[in-house]
Amino acid sequence: MFTQPTPYTEAAAPLFTVPQPPVHAPAAPAPVAFEHPPTIEQQAILDAAAGGDPLVIEAGAGTGKTSTLKMLAAAQPRRRALYLAYNKAIAEDARATFPANTQCSTAHSLAFRQVGHQFKDRLNGPRLPAREVARFLQIPAVLDLGKHALTSVKVARIVMDAIKRFCYSDRDEPSAWHIPDVPGLEGDGMTLLREQAYPFILWAWGDLQRQDGRLKFEHDHYLKMWALTNPTLPADVVFLDEAQDANPVISRIVEAQTAQRILVGDQSQAIYGWRGAVDAMQEFEGEHLSLSQSFRFGQQIADTANEWLQLLDAPLRLTGNPARDSKVGVVDQPGAVLCRTNAGAIGQAMSALTQGLRPALVGGGADIRNLARACQDLQNGRPTEHPELMAFTSWDEVREYAEHDAGGADLRTLVKLVDGHGPAAILRVVDQLVDESNADIVVSTAHRAKGREWATVRLAADWQDPYDKDGRLNRSEAMLSYVAVTRAKDVLDCRNLNAAKAGGTGFQVLVDDEETLHRLEGPDPVIPRTALGPTAGAADPAGSPAMNITVAPIPSHDVLTPDPPRADTDLPAELVGWLQYAKQAADNEKQWREAKDASLQKIKDWMGERGLDEATVNGRPAATWRESKTSTYLDAKSLEKDHPDIHAAYQREKKASRPFNFAGDWK
Repeated sequence: MFTQPTPYTEAAAPLFTVPQPPVHAPAAPAPVAFEHPPTIEQQAILDAAAGGDPLVIEAGAGTGKTSTLKMLAAAQPRRRALYLAYNKAIAEDARATFPANTQCSTAHSLAFRQVGHQFKDRLNGPRLPAREVARFLQIPAVLDLGKHALTSVKVARIVMDAIKRFCYSDRDEPSAWHIPDVPGLEGDGMTLLREQAYPFILWAWGDLQRQDGRLKFEHDHYLKMWALTNPTLPADVVFLDEAQDANPVISRIVEAQTAQRILVGDQSQAIYGWRGAVDAMQEFEGEHLSLSQSFRFGQQIADTANEWLQLLDAPLRLTGNPARDSKVGVVDQPGAVLCRTNAGAIGQAMSALTQGLRPALVGGGADIRNLARACQDLQNGRPTEHPELMAFTSWDEVREYAEHDAGGADLRTLVKLVDGHGPAAILRVVDQLVDESNADIVVSTAHRAKGREWATVRLAADWQDPYDKDGRLNRSEAMLSYVAVTRAKDVLDCRNLNAAKAGGTGFQVLVDDEETLHRLEGPDPVIPRTALGPTAGAADPAGSPAMNITVAPIPSHDVLTPDPPRADTDLPAELVGWLQYAKQAADNEKQWREAKDASLQKIKDWMGERGLDEATVNGRPAATWRESKTSTYLDAKSLEKDHPDIHAAYQREKKASRPFNFAGDWK
């Protein structure tokens, strides 16, 4: 193991002082009347809180958790209340509406008053480039990690990221396990990285605790220093909002208080585990109560949300607002489009621009700009320091990882966009983004959409099946889906998510508007295809606006049916048949390869006759052009007549009852 002697390896005594806040009761404000009469659930919470015991409030999407906390503060005006908000914007909004006895703040704000102000000069200091960090920490030019190697600049970024993760944690000392997994670097490579980088983490943390240190000082650093002093919060009751996504460092502070503690959040919206957040509600000892009456949307959307809650085995079920006639269906012009990934958001913004719309991106385009530039570097043979791509030395490595590695699923949409359009086109899209107040459509990742709401919402086409190939539920994916379907107030279009959730054995085409769907129902649609990112865009020669076509799985029980297809869909149905039968006819590898090649050729020929390019989705051929929106009819009799060899092989396989899953088995 590489060791680096450093004056900071041993923990030094704190070099800052922590003044204790004065403890005094505020003057009693006049009682605050509730804005609305409490619901039955809210009244139960008010009654339980009156005894001073700790509480955990499970608040579903749109159920009025903030209003409930205001009621709790107003119900006992002589008590000092502290509302810990998730971010600065929420805290500022709360100050304008909470009763006078409530201090609304972030944990960082409290920490700054006690510790952070002593490091004000360092906070305002210049940012230190990664190469200077590497030089200061004396990191070797190249770290040999067996099959991989990382430059000192990349290691410096990893070290500072590990420091951030340590600051989020409830640990008293940095650990090698605070080094995050690096995409493309697994197994022994990660073990060697953690062993060799750990001394530099200790050195860096030692420097950050000094007022005269060299490294760039961040807000998370003084938060951790404050937490290590075991502070007493100046309050009789502490409200921790969004407790399911609280960093462990904050959860530990709240749990240690002798004041009444009330945690509120939605455990099914715990979507930030990837950056160190831990659901504080799970382990917290206190009476558990719930808010299930949503005021945001009506029963149809509530029913959709409940499907995901059931999937997560959550005890909560939402009741819709009877005053809202919300719908789940097709949205032609959504107020917002929600994506699973940044790459999906790029594609949606690109699609909007091609339709003459002005898109806004929640959170701005900085993250996407940095990602596009990182891709550009790799394509040009230059290394990148972007955390998602730093382990790769070329764009070909990224392609291979995304295509073949189980951990590369999140990069597949990015690879398709970059290969289809190039980083320069993505950067041009970012340059054309507008502010939300001037936008025709808002594009957001589901993570960025958390806490937001829009009248009409459509979910984009980059959502994944929440089950892995072994049938295990990916809870993070399911939670993110629950967040997404609960953002709409009036109309929710979640067809793409439903298709991904269904798994399936075929593909369906989802289009953006009913008129386009009707145009596609003709027997011989001659429509040129133009790639638009994660969707396929088709422009009508007659001059109609471009529309989006999303290829998504069809549930297997909808594919095979004894009913013959309509006459105008025989050929597209046969395309599905060729693909389906070819896969199920696979007695051995050689036969499967030959059958697959023959099927692909038939699909190419059919699309070529109609002026269509070959389309692929997740590496799988687009099996059909026209669908009936929810199912594909397979003309088994036609296949038996035209392709008896494939049909006979299929019958043998059917009799043998060999299990088959198209979406999972097709590679």
